[in-house]
Amino acid sequence: MGGVITRGFERNPDGFDRAHIEVRWSARLGIGPANERPPALPTVPQRWVFTLLRKHGAQTNTDNGMSTNRCPQCNGPLTESAATTCDYCGAALGSGERDWVLASADPFESWNAREQRRFEAAPQGPRRRNTVRTPAVDEAAFAQAPGDDVITDPQERQRLLYMMAALAASDGTVDRAERKLLELCARRWSVPWSNVEMALNTGPQLFTRLIQRRTPEAEVFLRNLVEMALVDGRIDRKERRMLEFAAGHLDLTDKLPELLRER
Repeated sequence: MGGVITRGFERNPDGFDRAHIEVRWSARLGIGPANERPPALPTVPQRWVFTLLRKHGAQTNTDNGMSTNRCPQCNGPLTESAATTCDYCGAALGSGERDWVLASADPFESWNAREQRRFEAAPQGPRRRNTVRTPAVDEAAFAQAPGDDVITDPQERQRLLYMMAALAASDGTVDRAERKLLELCARRWSVPWSNVEMALNTGPQLFTRLIQRRTPEAEVFLRNLVEMALVDGRIDRKERRMLEFAAGHLDLTDKLPELLRER
């Protein structure tokens, strides 16, 4: 576990409050041969956003402290039966009527793309560049723009570069030009090349497990790479080649000029 960030709160017209909680963690990800010793795998930083909901006006029983294994209605201990109702009073456990429940858990790119679509579908006046906010009766206060932490956070730079390495390996081969581009990014973003090389060797299936081509999530990923390339205020020839490489693999070559114009 690397950290927990509250992305924002909102009250929706459906009568439920929502809390968006970003959880950062890491795990060794990759694919190895069956019935053989696992290969050396990179530890890949992960960013997921958990969206919790609770009926507006409901109050969590603070007497339970951080405990979550009690019924919100009768306070009886929950059993391990996996039942959706309390074994004692029959109250529904996943409705959010009395306490926070998990509504969704998504990789950061998926959550970011979904919230951006929601925001754009509900005009709310002028927007900050890259700020994700959601339609709500009470304005949702998201802590930071998606691009802000891309530049300053070493773990996020590492995560994006690992995803680029997995992307390069997704067609089964990594040519010399692609490897040189990744080495360039590793130097500029201060990411150890040995870790990136491990990501290159995890196999072609890794990237499709992280993100799908030609999706809103892929566009969020490409936008973050543009932000990274602009860390010094401009994009040079080598950085443009890197962005073109990523856009081509993501099937988003037509989107790249638009993303560059936005900056």
